[in-house]
This record gives sequence, structure tokens and C-alpha cells, in this order.
Amino acid sequence: MIEKLIESWLISANERTYQLPFCSVLQAHGYTVLSVPSHGPGEHGKDILAKDSVGRHFAFQLKGGNITKATWYQIRGEVEDLVRVPVVYPGLSKKVRHTPILVTNGDVTHDARESINYYDEMWAKDGNRHLKLWQRHELLKMFLDAHSSLLPSGLESIRDYMQLFVTNFRDRMPRERFARYLQGLVSEAQIGLGKQRLIRGIWNMVLLAGYVLEQYRRANNVVSVR
Repeated sequence: MIEKLIESWLISANERTYQLPFCSVLQAHGYTVLSVPSHGPGEHGKDILAKDSVGRHFAFQLKGGNITKATWYQIRGEVEDLVRVPVVYPGLSKKVRHTPILVTNGDVTHDARESINYYDEMWAKDGNRHLKLWQRHELLKMFLDAHSSLLPSGLESIRDYMQLFVTNFRDRMPRERFARYLQGLVSEAQIGLGKQRLIRGIWNMVLLAGYVLEQYRRANNVVSVR
């Protein structure tokens, strides 16, 4: 049931909405998130910087919805920056090569893919790494795979989450109940001891809170979202 709710949420979210939950999923898949710009568009086309368990660096640009040929023409400059401009991060040499990944919770149409492939080959000839595309199906699989360890597992926890998710989102949010639920996600009894478990619990909190808050945003319930 919760997986269906997550799927419905993901395919209708915009890039700003699923940015932090996506970071949570990256963490669940063994990435270390290095940087998430908090202001407007990503820096040089890079919305998220991360590295994997063996130290390889990745730069992600997030988009919402389908990428058509017309959309591609609009975002091509950003994507070129994603590919060409070196990663800027404290202590990291600009000579470090990164893998650029264009992420969308929609699909890339055939005509757009042809143009993307053309520019990707041109950029690769200049020594850049090939652009990777993560589309709706890949993204959804990553979210659902991550949920084996992120979703609430106990019956009481699942009940509490469902009560928060299935309600009238035009009404005022039950803030105290919401706060108690989030606090439980990072409690010692829930996640145990250790820094890594605490980090996982925090990302878990961000992920599940994001799903609930998005429902209030869609209902234009600005008071509850804030």
C-alpha cells in the first residue's frame, strides 16, 4: 500500500519536490551526498554532488516530467554545464572527473534521445564522461528498493504513517502527531546506536516527511506546509 502511495507521489512531483527524498535514496544505495544547493537552480547545472563507496564522483541534474525534444532544447545549456564544467567542492581538485547524470521522473522521448546522444558523443570527444539518463522506471525502482530499509516496518508505525498520509489535506496539519512520528524515526529504540544509523534515520525522516508535506502542498494548504 505504501509503495503505491510512493509511486503516485513520485511520478507527479517536480524536481524541487523530490530533490531531498532523492538524496535519501542515494544514501540508501551507498552514495555519500556532498552538496545540495539550497538556492534556485543548481550550480553549473549540478543540483546534487555525490560520491559512491569507492570514491567515484557524480553530478546530478534533476528534472520533472517528460523530456521532449522541445524540452531538451530548453535545458541543453544546463546539461552541457553539467557535463563540461568541473565539480567544485572544498578540497576536491578540479581535475577530478565526474559522471554526469540527468534524472527525470518522466520519460525521455525518442526524438529527444537522438539529439541527446548526438551532443553526448560530441562532448565525449572533448574528453568528458558520457551523460547517463535516469528516467521514471529507473528512478522508481531506486525508490522502491530503498524502501526495504527506509519504510516503517512495525504495524504501529505503518498505522501512524497511513493516518498522516490519508487525511483531508485542506485541514490544518496535526503538527504534534506529525512531530512525534518524525521523532520516532530517529529514536535510539527505532534505529539503534551509531553515527551511520543516525544518518540513515535522518534521511528516513526527510524522505517520509517529504511525502506527507507534498500532499498539503498539492492542496494549496500553505499554512500547513510552512
